Amino acid sequence: MSNKPKRRSDKFWERFFDDYNLENHFQYLNTFYVSTDDIKSYGEEPRLVSKFDHKNNLPYIFNQYNLGILPNSRKGYVIGKFDLYEKLNYKFSNIDIKIVTIPYYIKSLRAGNLTSEAISLHAIVVSNILQDFIGEEIVQTISGRMSSKNIDFNLNTIYGSVINFSVQGSQVEIDGGYEGVSNLALIEAKQHDASDFLVRQLYYPYRVYFDKGLGKHIRNIYMTFSNDIFTLYEFDFINPYEFNSIQLVKKQQYMIDFEKITMNDIIHVFKNVKFVKEPKLGECPYPQADTFSRIIDLLSVLYEKDLSFDAVTTRYDFDPRQTDYYKNSAKYLGLVDEYKEDKMKYFTLTDKGIDVIESEPKDKYLKIVGSIFSHRPFYDTFELHLKTNKNNLMNVNLDKINVAKLIEKHFKGYSESTYIRRARTTLSWMEWIIELTKKVQ
Repeated sequence: MSNKPKRRSDKFWERFFDDYNLENHFQYLNTFYVSTDDIKSYGEEPRLVSKFDHKNNLPYIFNQYNLGILPNSRKGYVIGKFDLYEKLNYKFSNIDIKIVTIPYYIKSLRAGNLTSEAISLHAIVVSNILQDFIGEEIVQTISGRMSSKNIDFNLNTIYGSVINFSVQGSQVEIDGGYEGVSNLALIEAKQHDASDFLVRQLYYPYRVYFDKGLGKHIRNIYMTFSNDIFTLYEFDFINPYEFNSIQLVKKQQYMIDFEKITMNDIIHVFKNVKFVKEPKLGECPYPQADTFSRIIDLLSVLYEKDLSFDAVTTRYDFDPRQTDYYKNSAKYLGLVDEYKEDKMKYFTLTDKGIDVIESEPKDKYLKIVGSIFSHRPFYDTFELHLKTNKNNLMNVNLDKINVAKLIEKHFKGYSESTYIRRARTTLSWMEWIIELTKKVQ
């Protein structure tokens, strides 16, 4: 088994596979049925150990045997070699971010407090994001849990073969359903970027309403809200009876009331920074989280409530090692802390982290930039960038070995090769800072 940090779901499924000899089972058969009662007999809550919104969330043993899991009723699940996830691409060519605004008379909602999926869904309506994307006026008519009734569909295996899958009254959850004269939009919303998503989250709701024969165009939308950018993807099922016939048909990005950040803003923060003492290796490791936007996603979700290590890993498109990487990076910046309760590790926002999240978007990002520059390795790296790339500040072109030396000067305890790896993170953070000036052209 993997030596990666294990979540509760990893430990449960390893025990389950051993007890039912599933390693041998899947050498000869493609599927295995497990009831909710089987799971409960281990003292586990079925939904908590069977819900994997992203491929990274799957238990290690599922990835080892190329397995996925789908509910086929309220009483059980089918494990099999299924093709269940659809990739997402955030690289948009020839599509500008649309800037929208919240009406002046709306006082209970503002761009700086969109800290939950429910609030973000309200925001895309009051700012006319959803109306623009759909192309007509809409009203909300659906949200919450319901039954799928009975549905049958074809499902691809990872080997390209097709099986028939039957669902009898599985639970379906719809974050938001919005109806106009011609369209019914069904939305799955996430407060973070993702590399992929579980197709079931769109397909089961789609089939519920397709089978009702409403006579309207059903718009299947996967929405993410990350770094103050709404990204809306619309998917269609080319054949309503084929799970894997999903196809992207439209995508667009939006921002609400975003005030442009300039290079002069960044340099002003740089020139007025107050340095903090660099932590020792035993207190907090040097950052190794290359995708800075995910640190902001982590802050946003912790603003709702403190979360355990397992809860963060399950909620995000993270594997357990990444959870530690991003938590430690936020801790390094003084934005997140951790504590233990009932032998469980929990993450919580610091007062500084709360202040950052409650700020309006431009102030929020500049405060984060200030937190980064308050650490000498990052300050010195940006200073080197200003000197080395003064003719093209939009391009962070620095040698990793030189950056590694700057880190080693202030942060002790690593080997030479590790400093070079940490230089990669340092440079990626510099690139994220520069990208802030490109959010709005």
